[in-house]
Amino acid sequence: MRMKALVSFASKEVSAVPGQEFSCSDELAEDLVRAKYAETIEEKKNDNKSGDTNSTVPAAKGKRSRAKS
Repeated sequence: MRMKALVSFASKEVSAVPGQEFSCSDELAEDLVRAKYAETIEEKKNDNKSGDTNSTVPAAKGKRSRAKS
């Protein structure tokens, strides 16, 4: 389940700081919401109408580090 942390916390499954989005089990999500440590967020839907699930990511610009010989 997708969650957003309201406070800093750490568990066996995940740790997060306020505002951080993360995924966790439904069981942990229920506990975090009950304790007011996190809130659930909606899953993002794929609005790509062509049905193509591949997306293109632009290449990073800048210098590339090279291993020294």
